[in-house]
Amino acid sequence: MQDNKKQLEGVLMELGIRGITALHIYYEGSGDSGSIDYIEYSTDSTKACEDAEDYYQKLEWHGGYKDGALFKSDMHEYQIIAELAHDHVLDQQEDWWNNEGGFGDMYIEIPSGKFVIENNVRIVSIDTQTEYDSLIDRV
Repeated sequence: MQDNKKQLEGVLMELGIRGITALHIYYEGSGDSGSIDYIEYSTDSTKACEDAEDYYQKLEWHGGYKDGALFKSDMHEYQIIAELAHDHVLDQQEDWWNNEGGFGDMYIEIPSGKFVIENNVRIVSIDTQTEYDSLIDRV
């Protein structure tokens, strides 16, 4: 556990040195499995961000499925962030990977590691209606 913490602190510092101020992790799942779809990065100031919507709307995001220059999916730092965020945070969120599943966004400030998550769980609603009548009377 201590090794993970030191490794994560080193990665966050390295990303900060590169000018990265925040990460956006998008995850999704259903039917008993889920995963991180992509991670994006921003170099904009996070001072005006208080909730997930602020991060989404006020910052410009790079990378992700487009593989940005400062933070790419094949980088060691990317793999560490993805693994530790999934194992220590996302797995603790409400049931986004089971049954109908769910999805969400995790925003991480660099280099502090503080985060905000907006987790969404899909719930199927069933509306049952019962009618008693006679087919003979309807014909």
